Amino acid sequence: MDGELGAMEDDLIKIYLVLAGRSHAEFLRKGKMIKLNCLEGLDWRQVSFWIIALISVSADSKCFIQAFGIHLWWINWGGFLEDAIESFTEDVAAGRAASPESHVFEQLIRLACSPSHQVEAVLDAAGMLSPNPLDAHLSWHLWSLLRALGYHTMSPAAEQRLHQAYAAQLTSSELWHLAIFVLSHISHDQCRSVAIREVLDRMSLTARSQHYDKILAICEIPNEWISAAKFIKAKAQGNLEAACSHALSAGNYPAALRLFADEVAPNAIAMGDLHRLRPLAERMEKAADRITVSVLLMINSLPQNGKFLQYIVRWNGGLGNSA
Repeated sequence: MDGELGAMEDDLIKIYLVLAGRSHAEFLRKGKMIKLNCLEGLDWRQVSFWIIALISVSADSKCFIQAFGIHLWWINWGGFLEDAIESFTEDVAAGRAASPESHVFEQLIRLACSPSHQVEAVLDAAGMLSPNPLDAHLSWHLWSLLRALGYHTMSPAAEQRLHQAYAAQLTSSELWHLAIFVLSHISHDQCRSVAIREVLDRMSLTARSQHYDKILAICEIPNEWISAAKFIKAKAQGNLEAACSHALSAGNYPAALRLFADEVAPNAIAMGDLHRLRPLAERMEKAADRITVSVLLMINSLPQNGKFLQYIVRWNGGLGNSA
């Protein structure tokens, strides 16, 4: 054998070793012990060009077959993925193969071998691919895919942290509808409601109708929450009539009552602009059974059928009017 191997280049010997299902070997050459490591200098995750679709190859790679691919397709050919990861791990431990250092590809392979493998480890590895430690987009989309495939080992608390981290990233770019879509995946009802309403409050001062349309197009959230956000903007802008209307739509009856009794109705009377008051007054009347505050409001000269009537609105769990 010494004579046969003495004339062969090391790279050619490595090829024969791989074809024989071995990742390393020791032999004598001209009286000297030679150690050949077929995985030396190879990136752990990159494989041959003909399996490029399985694991992506970096643009600057010049290797034809690399570490894990050798174990998967040659050393353990015909075997299981578990066998390949086990033998590859042995070579890593012995220092013959480059360590994957918890790369996301390795974590996905381990998850494929063991469904009980922690999903958090996979997502943490995915987060390490970005230079921005606050970038959660890859981790969240990977979580979504793994969950769809049936991997449910992640704790609800960890999932919620992931949703909130990615939503915060989206809101910083004013992608409000996507942030709310992400938060809608929070499993706990109350936590989900609070998180979504916080985003609606944050966007309220700058949001336009098209922003809310985008939200409602992809998320099933109560219209009352949208109205509550619009109430914040209308009140901040001093549009008290619109604020009162949005408060009614949001079910915020105490706020609607205060605005109507203290601002909207007195202002309308003072300005003599009573035509605009009737639709809002009728809405207030319909909501009377849900308002428990007692107050007596006199609105004079509401026009009806060409006549001026005295309209008395009595808030005491119900409304009445008289001519």
